[in-house]
Amino acid sequence: MGIGIALTTTRARTRPAAKGARKAEGKAERAELLADLEDLERAHRAAEIGPKTYERARREIIDALARTLAAKPDAKAAGASTKGDKPSDTKARA
Repeated sequence: MGIGIALTTTRARTRPAAKGARKAEGKAERAELLADLEDLERAHRAAEIGPKTYERARREIIDALARTLAAKPDAKAAGASTKGDKPSDTKARA
C-alpha cells in the first residue's frame, strides 16, 4: 500500500491547461494528496507499512503539496507588481 501511495505523488502533468482549468486541477490535486496522506497515516497507525516507507512516502506527499501551493497564483503578489502602472501614476512621473 505504501508504494502505491508514493507512486501517486510522483506523476507528471502531460499537457498545459488554461488558467481556470489549472486552478481546478490544483485544487483537485491537493485534495487527492491530502487523501493520500490520510491513507498513509491510517496505514502507519495500523502497522501496515514500516517506518522507512512511511517517512519516504510522507515526505513525497508533503513535497508534492508544497509544489502545488507554490504554483498557486498569489493575488496579492500579482496586484503588487502592477500597482504603480496606472496611467495616472505614469503622468505624474513624466
